[in-house]
Parts: sequence; structure tokens; C-alpha cells
Amino acid sequence: MTSDEAIAFTRSLAAERGWPVLEPVHAERRRPWWVMAPRWIVVSNWGSRGTSVRVEIDDRTGKVLLQGYLPR
Repeated sequence: MTSDEAIAFTRSLAAERGWPVLEPVHAERRRPWWVMAPRWIVVSNWGSRGTSVRVEIDDRTGKVLLQGYLPR
């Protein structure tokens, strides 16, 4: 999975739930030391507070590990 694919996936997931995705959108691939599988962390409205979507995606399977929306 690439960062563009992770962002596109996040946008479609947010659209299904009615969550707005504000720019800028930041995607970062991480592998926490306690987890073997790398994951993509995608956050909208990067660098600002509120109105943000956060999604964590397993890089190998494409499974959503965490999702959330902060309206304010």
C-alpha cells in the first residue's frame, strides 16, 4: 500500500460515515516496536485542532485497525 492509496481509502471510509476530510491530509507508515505488522496512520486537518479523521490501516492486509472522528 502506498500513501496515496491509504489516503484514498481513508477518504472513502470517511465518506461512508459522513465525516468531512479537511486538508491537509497526512499519511505516515509506522511499525511500532510492540507490533510486528507495519501500519498506515492517516490524519486529516493535519497540524490543526479538531474536525479531523484518524484511521490506522494494516499495511499487509488493508484491515482497519482504528478509526475515529473528532468534530471539534
